[in-house]
Amino acid sequence: MYFIPTLTTNIVSLGQLDEGGCDVHIRHGILRVRDKGNRLVAKVKRSANRLYTLCVNIARLLCLTVHRDDGPWRWHERYGYLHFDALQKLSKQKMVDGLPPVEHVHQLCTDCVATKLKRRPFPA
Repeated sequence: MYFIPTLTTNIVSLGQLDEGGCDVHIRHGILRVRDKGNRLVAKVKRSANRLYTLCVNIARLLCLTVHRDDGPWRWHERYGYLHFDALQKLSKQKMVDGLPPVEHVHQLCTDCVATKLKRRPFPA
């Protein structure tokens, strides 16, 4: 399903879809909504009262089922995305009960990269 942060109601207007970057086509009683990558998001048949009713059944909440098998990544997330050098220090000095030895992970965390982007300074 496509997420539009500014959507405030469960009745979707074509204007809201357009503002959200969607491409909307209606032809022969079928409404097609495509995302920015031209992937089909919804295909809805027109009902007898000339409304396009989209019934959405969420099979599984993906955003809440994040699971990492790797121990260092799990601790990185548990401690609010603390950098691995600090996790390694906590482990070596036995400052946390149950924290296994943490080796420095050379991969980048996508959440950390996104939140640490440079911003312009506030004007004086």
